[in-house]
Amino acid sequence: AESLSGTCLCGEIKFSGKTEIKRIANCHCLDCQKITGATFATIIFVNAEEISIVGSAAVYKHISDSGSQLEKHFCRNCGSQMFSFNSSRAGLIGLRAGNLNEKELIEPQVNVYLERKTPSTLINSSLPSYNKMPE
Repeated sequence: AESLSGTCLCGEIKFSGKTEIKRIANCHCLDCQKITGATFATIIFVNAEEISIVGSAAVYKHISDSGSQLEKHFCRNCGSQMFSFNSSRAGLIGLRAGNLNEKELIEPQVNVYLERKTPSTLINSSLPSYNKMPE
């Protein structure tokens, strides 16, 4: 298990916990592009019950391309996207890699939604990559 911690830009929302990293994914879907303002999101999936959250996030709910119910949690004050929950991944929380203090732990394992990637985005060809979300 790894000790993880992080904050939003203004510090109003904090998270911490000792947990096993289940997967780190670079997601190139349009939702991730729009919510991050970047060409893709790097998401760290861990057990939700092992992460302690301080602060109150605003929540945006929507349906993903694959039909899953998604929740994105972000800071009301600074707008930093903090967490996500996916109905297809019960019990997991998606932490946003950019908020993590332990930068050395951020080692993406997979690329998803490559069919939506920005043409100029460089892809690590040694990682498994999928045009959509793998089952």
